[in-house]
Amino acid sequence: MPNPIEYSKLTNELSYVIYNVGARLTYILRYPWLRRHLVCNTRFKDKHKGERCFIVGNGPSLLKQDLSYLENETVFCVNYMYKSDLIDVLKPTYYCVVDSSVLKSDDFLPDLLSKTDCDAYFFSWRFLSYLTNPQVDNIDKQRMHFAYAKHMPSRWSVRTNMHTFASAFINVICSTIMTALYMGFAEIYLLGCDFNQFIYDKHAYNPQGTVLAYPIANTLRGHAIAAEQHEYLFKLSKKLETDIFNATPESSLNVYPFVEYQKIFK
Repeated sequence: MPNPIEYSKLTNELSYVIYNVGARLTYILRYPWLRRHLVCNTRFKDKHKGERCFIVGNGPSLLKQDLSYLENETVFCVNYMYKSDLIDVLKPTYYCVVDSSVLKSDDFLPDLLSKTDCDAYFFSWRFLSYLTNPQVDNIDKQRMHFAYAKHMPSRWSVRTNMHTFASAFINVICSTIMTALYMGFAEIYLLGCDFNQFIYDKHAYNPQGTVLAYPIANTLRGHAIAAEQHEYLFKLSKKLETDIFNATPESSLNVYPFVEYQKIFK
């Protein structure tokens, strides 16, 4: 009898291959409309080649870290981090948002732009309507970039080409790692990636948390898919000669080698 876990993973990945054929055709049909937006991303290709960056998740472990070390570093923040007072210390260089629950919030965009001053903001192509939002001035619109992420990654294929048909991930940290790889970073450090929200939904901006409303099976399944996608990214990073480290204390995300946060700066 085949290993049920490996069998499930393999059948899922084979279904992704079939899905990607249709998704690729849809991309080709949409390309004339998408091209002028996607081509803007080429200015980030290998922009930071050989440098290091820090991708900051929203885990409550951040509240125990001395984030002043990140001054003068290239920092990515994600999703609702702007709701935390930590945003004033982090001063992110880049900001990534892919979760639809965040993007659909009416007050999200004006709040984000009022509390951050990033070099660029990366969103899903589904929210190109932001470019017609009267609350956003032209300077902010020039800093908004959109990825057409519809390719399902697998052990055989991960697409980081943000100017074409990119991979879609279940987790915003995965999407941000994809962005960092596209930019050519040689070292990527993860912070606030606790990866342990199995029962309680806790974040740096809401450390008390709430009980997850999803069935435990769905929650664990989502974490399993995210963990697999991190494995794909780690494998790709080795091909690209990029080192990814997890500097989050007591993190459950053991795909990447762990490193002690403060030792990075010694």
